[in-house]
Amino acid sequence: MTFVKSDNSKNKLQEGKNKIDKNHKNNLKSIFISQEKNFSNKHGFHYRSSAQFYFVTDKTKKINTSLILFNYFQIKNNNKVAICVTLRDSQGYFIDRKHIDFENQSVIIIDRDFWELDNHSGSVEVEYFSLKNLVIPYAAVIGAYETISGITYIHTYSRNYSKHEMENGFTVMESCESNWTIRDSKDVESFTILHNGFLKIDAQEIKIKITSESGRAIEKKYLLKALNPFEIIEIVPQKFFPDLPNWLNNEQANCSISFKINGAFTRTLVGNRTKSITDMQVTHSNFAYNHHQTDFVDTDKGFLPYPNLNVKEGQINIYPDMPNGEYFIDYDLKEKNSSNFFSGQYISYKVNDQQNFDVKLGKVNSSLPSRVPIGISGKSLNASKGILPFEISLGICTKVRPGKRFWWGPIGNIETKNSLVIGLLEGIYGNHINDDVIIRIYNDNNSEFRELKYSKDQLTSLNYRIELSKDALKDINKFGMYTFFSEYPGFFVYSLTENSQGSLAIEHGF
Repeated sequence: MTFVKSDNSKNKLQEGKNKIDKNHKNNLKSIFISQEKNFSNKHGFHYRSSAQFYFVTDKTKKINTSLILFNYFQIKNNNKVAICVTLRDSQGYFIDRKHIDFENQSVIIIDRDFWELDNHSGSVEVEYFSLKNLVIPYAAVIGAYETISGITYIHTYSRNYSKHEMENGFTVMESCESNWTIRDSKDVESFTILHNGFLKIDAQEIKIKITSESGRAIEKKYLLKALNPFEIIEIVPQKFFPDLPNWLNNEQANCSISFKINGAFTRTLVGNRTKSITDMQVTHSNFAYNHHQTDFVDTDKGFLPYPNLNVKEGQINIYPDMPNGEYFIDYDLKEKNSSNFFSGQYISYKVNDQQNFDVKLGKVNSSLPSRVPIGISGKSLNASKGILPFEISLGICTKVRPGKRFWWGPIGNIETKNSLVIGLLEGIYGNHINDDVIIRIYNDNNSEFRELKYSKDQLTSLNYRIELSKDALKDINKFGMYTFFSEYPGFFVYSLTENSQGSLAIEHGF
């Protein structure tokens, strides 16, 4: 791998130093986030892998949360786990706890039926325990949120640290979280959910900043009360900026938020919902890399495949909070599209209904940051009027990314349309020549699976989009999981679940 610790330019180094000094003056801790460490799985020893999710259910309003737990560690590494799930209210107080296992099934659903309740707003913590090193401290869990009209996926985002992580000091508990597209209007409001960790935190000043597509910015500081252990806080920008819909005037914008928590990772759930909560779309935040630091890659550009998603109103969203400098983006459609932009800009490239192209992104006269978050959003071709667009938070891939042969992710049942859509990172790994693909579909009733096999010729004829048949999904009651294996290391897999209203839940594979 060819990592460099920072930009080669002395001016850029000085800019970074000045920003760090300013952050320290404002009592905001800037942390070095190493992608090299992440790619090498240097997470230390972990006998506990965990997640905590926003958990909301309202039977009358037909709002439901389903947490999809997957027996990943045993399927992938023959590492058996025990599971503890804990239900808490929004103030962090304990409600219920259950101990479960994967003895009789590979997928377990945690929802209102599991807890035997009709209404709740709070959180659920999922903890996997093993006698062997799990390596990855994030539990294999996907959250699915359903409303009257909408469906949306999010993978594990927040988690409580183990005590040895706190002692070792590799934690991120104060941050500026960004990469949150807001679409506020008279009918729609954006929101984020912050999870405090297992320790109380004192009252603090937080800052919310909004940057629009046209380059305008507003920000506000706010005194947030002290938080209990495990407490969740919902931040709704329109409550801080009551005239936000008029200020945006049909533009999109990026929102960032600076805050501290105690005993947990700072990642948040972010999204947009109708004010009547008939529809909701969520994804996760990401670090503001003009606040935190990251390593750089000795390369001129990185790639992200935009595959055959079969969507309309498609967008490539460039979030503003990346390492300082000038960047370029290039993507091949009917005509070559290339443009330069600067960090600090929120840009949404409208690609509409065009599919199957590569996004290329680089930094002008510089090595490329190893972490450049980027988003894709759009709507199903079948979307009913007023359905909110999905947004999925992704990242630019570079030559230092290890090849990946095994993938997993969520799928729905026969009441929904389900697809696996495959991108190819040919700019990094070369062409897909002749390697087969083996897909297994796991259900939430037992430990059996259905296996599908596709040759290279079959995938080509399908344009690398596999529509999963009702027969393949018939054993799934609520939600299932897929695994995907091929010797070719350059696939990038997405799963799509579409409901009867044309709302689309999309998640990248893992």
